[in-house]
Amino acid sequence: MRQQGFRDLRVRSQGETARIELAAVSLPGALQRLVADDFRQALVQAFGALGFSAVGLDLEGLVSGKLNRDLVPKTNGGNPAVGSPPMD
Repeated sequence: MRQQGFRDLRVRSQGETARIELAAVSLPGALQRLVADDFRQALVQAFGALGFSAVGLDLEGLVSGKLNRDLVPKTNGGNPAVGSPPMD
């Protein structure tokens, strides 16, 4: 991906799936490039060579702390902010 000009990115391994997270500013260009069969096939082949059977693009983009969301206790319908004391 970096060789293709994407600088801010992360790839997460989710079992057999590689989930690509790009900076939000890179998403429009990435989506345009993924329409091209050669670019898409090159990504699939590259990640396949690493043992992945599927490749996905996270449409939320690269967000710091994304995995920490699952560590926050789920209360009040899944919204931890509801009923929490106000922050100063």
